[in-house]
Amino acid sequence: MSQLWTQLFLMLGNYNEQHLPIAFGWLPNKSFCSYFIFLLMLLRGYQKLRPEILSFLPRANLKMKVIKADYEQGIHQAFKPLFRVKV
Repeated sequence: MSQLWTQLFLMLGNYNEQHLPIAFGWLPNKSFCSYFIFLLMLLRGYQKLRPEILSFLPRANLKMKVIKADYEQGIHQAFKPLFRVKV
């Protein structure tokens, strides 16, 4: 029996010196494609809900510039076009 999901991918944001969960996704593997699709879905979801989010959190802007990640090349390749990736 094969497993459908092999990784729980978590994104945390730093707000007022605290790390808060932003999003999570069950990924089928650790490939560039999986990370890229996750990031695309996350950004599209944020864009779709942005007016609603701003209605109750007026200062809520997604201003991610730097991503901290481990040494998985798939993460670096998927996120590098939009963010500076730090290890």
